[in-house]
Amino acid sequence: MSRNNYAYAKGNPISRKDPTGQSSVYYSDAGGLQVYSAGGQLETTFPAANNTASNSVGSWPDGTYNYAYYKAHSDDADPNSAYGSNGIFIFDRTGCSGCGIHSGRANRGGISAKTLGCIRSTDDATAYLKALNAVDPITSLVVSHDGNSLPAPSLSGYWINPMLNGRGP
Repeated sequence: MSRNNYAYAKGNPISRKDPTGQSSVYYSDAGGLQVYSAGGQLETTFPAANNTASNSVGSWPDGTYNYAYYKAHSDDADPNSAYGSNGIFIFDRTGCSGCGIHSGRANRGGISAKTLGCIRSTDDATAYLKALNAVDPITSLVVSHDGNSLPAPSLSGYWINPMLNGRGP
């Protein structure tokens, strides 16, 4: 019996795509967004905030949320729009349909602009997440407002830098 060492890429290591998804996004009030590879390595950070309006569902409770889907918006080319230039990354959050990570409102304070429950970051952050999600689907968002209870990321899987156009690090 033979073993396919490239099963993670459906037998095609040249594509360098991991269809199983192993990257995770972490959020804390002090640390913003942190993107971890499947190997548990911190790859990059971006400023972010979970400032919610008084009529919102409130800030994200600490916990782990499964990635659900990505949604582009018709005004995606505008950093001043509600969702910024790169759409929104939706995670399964009980009581908050469509909540996730997006940018936007650059002309109204950027990351500090209030949301209806989402985490707001920068266009650079959402562009990075969009590129990453295309080659290594995001698995989860871990929220720890104080940053002290962020669990260690998974140490299994394969990761590539999406900003290198599909080439590994």
